[in-house]
Amino acid sequence: MFNVILRRATCVFCLLAALGVFVQCESDPGGDPACETAADCLDAACEGVGGCEHGAEVSCDDVFDNDADGDTDCDDADCASEPICDPTVESDCDDGVDNDGDGDTDCDDADCVQDPVCGPNAETACDDGVDNDADGDADCLDTDCDGVDGCEHGTEASCGDGEDNDADGAADCLDSDCDDAPGCGSGGELICDDGVDNDGDGDVDCHDPDCGFTANEARITYYQGIDGGNCGFGTIPTTSIPYGYIIAPNTAFYNDAAVCGVFVELDACGATSWGGSTPGCSDETVITAMITDQCPAGSNQQWCSGDMHHFDLSEAAFDTLGELSCGVMGGLQWRFVERPGNDTLRVVNQAGSNAWWYSVFIHDHRYGIVSVEIRDAVSSTWVTTDRQTYNSWVATSTAGFTLPLSVRVTDIHGQVLTATDLVTDFNDSSSFDTGDQFPAGQGGGTLADFGL
Repeated sequence: MFNVILRRATCVFCLLAALGVFVQCESDPGGDPACETAADCLDAACEGVGGCEHGAEVSCDDVFDNDADGDTDCDDADCASEPICDPTVESDCDDGVDNDGDGDTDCDDADCVQDPVCGPNAETACDDGVDNDADGDADCLDTDCDGVDGCEHGTEASCGDGEDNDADGAADCLDSDCDDAPGCGSGGELICDDGVDNDGDGDVDCHDPDCGFTANEARITYYQGIDGGNCGFGTIPTTSIPYGYIIAPNTAFYNDAAVCGVFVELDACGATSWGGSTPGCSDETVITAMITDQCPAGSNQQWCSGDMHHFDLSEAAFDTLGELSCGVMGGLQWRFVERPGNDTLRVVNQAGSNAWWYSVFIHDHRYGIVSVEIRDAVSSTWVTTDRQTYNSWVATSTAGFTLPLSVRVTDIHGQVLTATDLVTDFNDSSSFDTGDQFPAGQGGGTLADFGL
């Protein structure tokens, strides 16, 4: 006698005694058929029981061959139209399965970019150090951030904002993209009053050693009024750069007008009240101002005489460097700088000029001036003018100068600017624009350049 288990719907004919065989159906304790395998599902009695769906693979994601045809889930033709089995779409973005067979699983598949389980589909924050959209690029490295929060994808386009715009590990002048940017060429803090760490070394403006003008130290006072200075520039135009910031140096520094029209950069970092008795005087700033006047030693021997570099500033200039209540400040550093802006050099007649006595002022020169020459219309010879202590350049002629006059100006660097047939009259204060300027980039000069 032996047992044969038949997986059938009922056990009505379970005993075939005539055959001498004991036949037993596998059933649960309650007598119902056990519909647990693909073979069981072949029996109609298992329809709708234990996962069996007779005749069709209706459930296409239960990892069970429901209709016992040998094909499971999406491998069964019955599931061909089911979305989960569409071979072109990652239908489930969190099942660990490459549903569409394209080599990308779940959130790595572009089909899942909008699925909430995969997070945002863009770099939502461009300065948090996180790859928000999980595309492998964080912050500025992600093209989503181009133009956002200082990011400029692919290049360090802003070279003075303190940001590593292209996320390559180097900010501003430390990035090779900025090699040719203004202020970066020499690797130094060339702009000392813009509030920006131009060379990316962590020090801004006058706190950067590059802005320390340790060779020259100055003391400053201030006075009111900016027009009519000893340099003969008359009323200072409101369009001048920087308007209202003027300097009247002491007699020794003025040096018979040698420094007239020249620009000076003053650094108040570390400056104190004169004698150090008043705390908090310095605003630790840097300004650029033009020399237009002379400190009057005759009426102010205390500050305007002697050989110390003393600058009597306009009130606006002093107030930017420190507190007006301090009155006198010392310990400032300074240097000559190029004239800012793009103005072109002008020649202006002094009042009283005529054909026999011609006097001229040179305005808006980029660097200090060492000589001015004129040539009239009938001569081939240049006549050298003499600089006066009030900054005019005078030439005389017994025969008289014939208009128009050509003018030749030489700066402290030996650069020459020539304007042919420029002066067309001798009228008082007539102004003649050369339309030209000395080339930039030569530097403001040294004390020796001005005979100091």
